[in-house]
Amino acid sequence: MAEPSPSMNWDLMNTYLTKNVEFKDESRQLISNALGFEPNLHVSIIPEIQLRSSIRDYQNGQLTKETLNKHLSNMTHFIRTVILKRHPQQAHLVKPDTA
Repeated sequence: MAEPSPSMNWDLMNTYLTKNVEFKDESRQLISNALGFEPNLHVSIIPEIQLRSSIRDYQNGQLTKETLNKHLSNMTHFIRTVILKRHPQQAHLVKPDTA
């Protein structure tokens, strides 16, 4: 698992470690598979937390598979954009036409 950055907001990290944790691995895996690489947790923490809620809602019948996939697409687009704008040292991981 990616290590958190020293500048990580610890309230946010606490949420990451406690909210919908039963979907933590699935969320991280879906995002990593969609991106084609495992993003730094500093970049993906908020989308991962949001995707966990979407996975929970999908499993409870509150979201369709299509809507879940749309959420995943939006979150991976966000991660790519953040990497290109704020973490240029990782920009080689992102295909320019996908952000």
